[in-house]
Amino acid sequence: ILEAQAMDVPVVATSVGGIIEIIDHEQTGLLVPPKDENALAGAILRLLKDRPLAQRIIVAAKKKLLDHYTLDHMASRTVKVYEEILKMTNILVIKLSSLGDVVLITAALKAIRQKFPEAKIYCLTGKEGKHVLQNCPYLDGVILFDANDRHRGWFGLIKLTRKLRKYRFDKVIDLQNNRKSHLLSYLSFPKESYGYRNAKWGSLLSEGIDDSQQPMAAVPHQFQILNQLGILMPEHPLLELWPSDKEKGYVQELLAAEWLADSKQIVGINIAASAKWQTKNWPLEHMARLCDLLASKGIRVFITGMDKDRALGQQLQTLTKSKPALFIGKTNILQLAALIKTCNVFITPDSAPLHVAAAMHVPTIALFGPTSSVRHVPPAETMVIHEKKLKCTPCYSPRCRIMTHACMQDIRPEEILRSIEQIMGGRES
Repeated sequence: ILEAQAMDVPVVATSVGGIIEIIDHEQTGLLVPPKDENALAGAILRLLKDRPLAQRIIVAAKKKLLDHYTLDHMASRTVKVYEEILKMTNILVIKLSSLGDVVLITAALKAIRQKFPEAKIYCLTGKEGKHVLQNCPYLDGVILFDANDRHRGWFGLIKLTRKLRKYRFDKVIDLQNNRKSHLLSYLSFPKESYGYRNAKWGSLLSEGIDDSQQPMAAVPHQFQILNQLGILMPEHPLLELWPSDKEKGYVQELLAAEWLADSKQIVGINIAASAKWQTKNWPLEHMARLCDLLASKGIRVFITGMDKDRALGQQLQTLTKSKPALFIGKTNILQLAALIKTCNVFITPDSAPLHVAAAMHVPTIALFGPTSSVRHVPPAETMVIHEKKLKCTPCYSPRCRIMTHACMQDIRPEEILRSIEQIMGGRES
């Protein structure tokens, strides 16, 4: 095309690929749809019959050619591309697991993007984390760590590091800080690597820092690492999640099926923590009592949980008169985020939905027992913590050693109701 224009020959071409960057239709040539012989013949005949049009196209095409496609111009553009590549920073953030912990890094991802607006930023995470971050506006891509299949064992890790090296990362920010993540950081051969210089092979980091021995929440703990890159924690760091319109639509269908779509006062309750942490769970009898108390005040309730919690949901139904809506096992992580967003208040033990609720900026009541709120409460706009300070807490044990489960038993339904009324009353005023 360029050679024809240089020799003062008008060009007819199909509107595909790079051709549309060279030819401005009706100005420096004529464009026709691909595989359309009639349109092609028509354009050719038009130029043959309309010589003034052909001449205008010849002149305009020659001018564009001299302005944009000389050797010097093309060379300078090529050099500019290389200069931009040299300036570009490739950053890898590592957070392999778990689901709630991946939600907790969203404030850090935003801060990294603000510090490096032109960088290419990727996150290495597991399958659950990939779903959390799939709509994240601060990332250029998510790299999957498949611990149960492709990247299982030493051979799998080596295979993954080969992939990581192809990205030529300048900086690796390890927010996982275990042996596996430190090894992956080291073997990806970055120019710089950041994280905690702990006993879990932290010496492999080029810019590692000593971990504080003081109990600290996850987000400030992450920002201690980011401080090494000149990134300060905002005064009010907030988590984020990004459910799509499709996920929001799915939630509206769920609510409509339970006659909740038009409800003005809705409280959501997460029925349980992970299967490993039964001690985190609030007693079902307390939850049933709270459901009935809320129903007596005209407040609708729905229950969330995972597939493993279906039996608990059925048991809860038998304990209540009000029969709250059960959405247990019916949502993925972003659908759950959209569902929680419809609540006036969300109640949950220390678990991933606690972080999801904080990320959706929904007023949340967090129930803490065997774990410490100081270490595990996420940053949030409205967060009310119910936690009994007993001699045995926090025990960090999946089984109650004194067999009473007093740390969660002592959180009474009536005090949770008072917190709900205070939150909802404050929002209404």
